[in-house]
Amino acid sequence: MTRRLDRIALLIFLIPLLALAGALFTEHVLGFPPCYLCKWQRVPYVLVLGLGGYALAPWHAVAHRRRALAVAGLVFFAGAGIALFHAGVEAHWWAFESDCTGNFGEPQTIEELRQRLTQAPVVRCDEVPFRVLGLSMAAWNAALSPVFALLALLGAHKLSSSESQYR
Repeated sequence: MTRRLDRIALLIFLIPLLALAGALFTEHVLGFPPCYLCKWQRVPYVLVLGLGGYALAPWHAVAHRRRALAVAGLVFFAGAGIALFHAGVEAHWWAFESDCTGNFGEPQTIEELRQRLTQAPVVRCDEVPFRVLGLSMAAWNAALSPVFALLALLGAHKLSSSESQYR
């Protein structure tokens, strides 16, 4: 049973590790800096990386490791919500009023406009820098995060029910 837990925990640890590595590669090597919402999409992956590491550690009690997997599943669902919101902003389904969509408010003077333009982020949240198989990275994240969440939750549930059989 612990081998199955170790495999699931390893998978839940590797998913955010690879996703974050891909995001950093895209940013620093390929030269696509993240927008404000892209950065927010990384937060659940960082949290799940820690939870996956906790679940992977064999010195923690099995029940605690399973709970870490369950929480990781819930965090993945939250990440799917952030990604879906970002994908909707990119598709112009809804507006996101902030500096990253070019909404600078109404400046009172030319100097104020100039200052806002020079301080504004370069990367817009409502523009897709590139697509993979027709989808933006936010759309891919919105589609895959629920799958990762279900994997973590079902893994934790299956481990919980298989452990109760041996009591």
